[in-house]
Amino acid sequence: MADRAQAVIDAASYVFELDMHSSEPLVAAGLISGVAALWRYGEGGVSPEAAGRAAAHAESCRSLRFGGDGGGCLYTCSSDKSVACVDVASCAVGWRVPDAHEEPVNQLCSLEGSLLATGDDGGMVKLWDTRQRAQVASFAAHDDFVSDFAYEPISKTLLSTGGDGTLCAHDVQRKKLIEKSEPIDDELLSVQIIKRGRLALCGGQDGSLYVYKWGQWGSCSDTAPGHPKSIDTLAGLDPDTVLTGSSDGLIRIVQVHPNKLLGVVGEHGEFPVECIALARERGVLASCSHDETIKLWDCSQLLDGGGGDLDSDASGAEGGGGGEGSEGESELAEGAAKRAKTSGASDAENEGEEDESESEDEGGGGFFSGL
Repeated sequence: MADRAQAVIDAASYVFELDMHSSEPLVAAGLISGVAALWRYGEGGVSPEAAGRAAAHAESCRSLRFGGDGGGCLYTCSSDKSVACVDVASCAVGWRVPDAHEEPVNQLCSLEGSLLATGDDGGMVKLWDTRQRAQVASFAAHDDFVSDFAYEPISKTLLSTGGDGTLCAHDVQRKKLIEKSEPIDDELLSVQIIKRGRLALCGGQDGSLYVYKWGQWGSCSDTAPGHPKSIDTLAGLDPDTVLTGSSDGLIRIVQVHPNKLLGVVGEHGEFPVECIALARERGVLASCSHDETIKLWDCSQLLDGGGGDLDSDASGAEGGGGGEGSEGESELAEGAAKRAKTSGASDAENEGEEDESESEDEGGGGFFSGL
């Protein structure tokens, strides 16, 4: 498979996680050294240049998110149990809470206003008021590490996934745990809200996608086996489509309800995809892996509804039947066009598609054949 990345950044260190600024052409990376590093890139992801580094933590910087007014803050967390805030313009550490958790902090999520969520290796989820730099709520959510967060601002619902195989829904406004799902047989590693807030999609250690209906958190409503290895990271492309980063090294584009694998966006060769982050307004996707690189991909055609330059070999080394020759390329183009139409449909039409596809999937053995 040809490497079509617009640019490859040598981070010169293991990269734990990435985030993309919502309005500026900036990508941030949390490094094993405890440094939060910034790069500024050109149109389509070309010509990235170092934009600053902050020694945010004494140990590895495991997660980070842009936040604050206009994205002027970069919130970070670490295995040294601390949470910090870096000023994006100066790359100076504005503040640090040294013992924010009793366990190493694994994930964080910037919510609305001054609210921040953090999750640790023991399964504890905490909410913080960043203006006061104070904890405002805590939830003993999971029995193992918190792997990912997703936030729905209308209902003020924070979702968290854990290494115990559960999905938890938290009411941020009332500061309470709404419900915890029954555990699956393996770890849940990633979560994304899709279908305009009607479904939650989780990536599993076993290579399956798990679908949860909104408000029905007790158990998943659909399971989608197919990825040959774990789904470590997810990014929403539009209400019906996600990008998946897998430990087989591939970044795939997947449509949900109706269910279709549309192709491969990029890859990291033999190395697992640790994290992907999408700058939607600029059409740039960032990905990182164990090879200490950050790759930038031009996804503008995908966001515009076109097929882009998708690779039809979506199966990777272990899968099969991902589309062959011109017939496979035609199928990808048709799928991309259909995805564009689907994402523009009304909510009522989307609900009808979901109900129909769920009934079809029950008799079809999962989302994808030969992924």
